[in-house]
Amino acid sequence: MTGRQPDNDAGSETGGETGQAISANRTLWDGLVDDHLKAPLYDVAGFLAGADRLGPIESREVGDVAGKRLLHLLCRFGLDTLCWARRGATVTGVDIAPKAIAAARDLARQSNLAATFIASDVRTCQPHLTPPYDIVFMSWGALCWLPDMDELARLVAANLAPGGVFYVVDGHPMAGAADEDWSPADGVVRLKWNYQTGRRPDTAIWNNDYAGSNSAAPGLPAHEWAHGLGRIVTALTAAGLVIDFLHEHDVAAWRCMRGLEPATDHMWRLPAGVAQMPLSFSLLARKP
Repeated sequence: MTGRQPDNDAGSETGGETGQAISANRTLWDGLVDDHLKAPLYDVAGFLAGADRLGPIESREVGDVAGKRLLHLLCRFGLDTLCWARRGATVTGVDIAPKAIAAARDLARQSNLAATFIASDVRTCQPHLTPPYDIVFMSWGALCWLPDMDELARLVAANLAPGGVFYVVDGHPMAGAADEDWSPADGVVRLKWNYQTGRRPDTAIWNNDYAGSNSAAPGLPAHEWAHGLGRIVTALTAAGLVIDFLHEHDVAAWRCMRGLEPATDHMWRLPAGVAQMPLSFSLLARKP
């Protein structure tokens, strides 16, 4: 999350148990909806005019979705979900924030696209789903809001058709551990956050919103769970999925550190002349 500011209890499970942390996150994301719908980063007006919101990495690696059933977990207000619908997929999106799902349904109506949107915690969404799906999709800033990779992997495996794939593209956990205020003048990139958390998330106060919407939800807490690549891969294989690829990329979809420079296709990268590290990763796992 860009712009995290640690509170006095950073690294602990502020607010109590996991359910309370997730409830606080729901409040946060509902509070951000109105401003995010107007934020240039999301460019809702451009989407409604026909612009495609999917990034270059996922577009290339997921490929043709025409005629396939796609389940998008943590879909926010559905822009990417609806872009897959435009490409011919039958889509279902799930998100924890009811206000975001209401906005997604409204965008589907405005764009005349068929889509099913479900307001639910991913951990309890199974009764609302209609499997099997050919693709389960997650992208950009999603994994950190889920406390348990084993739980996610089991959900994915249970809902995929044989031969179906799980695809995720997200910020690299190493970049997520870096100081978001880093700039080239600082020299070496500093680590500020955990590469991997356990049951207790990193807890922070949400300021300097990544989408530039600073008026929304000021001072609300956010609870994030960091998952290392080893944990993600191990959870998926333990659930019976087979990893087709794990790619690391030198670009990110948002400015996760202040010192990043614009790259092509609205992405961001580290400047030349500093030690390079992966800023994002993508993974595709298949159900036998």
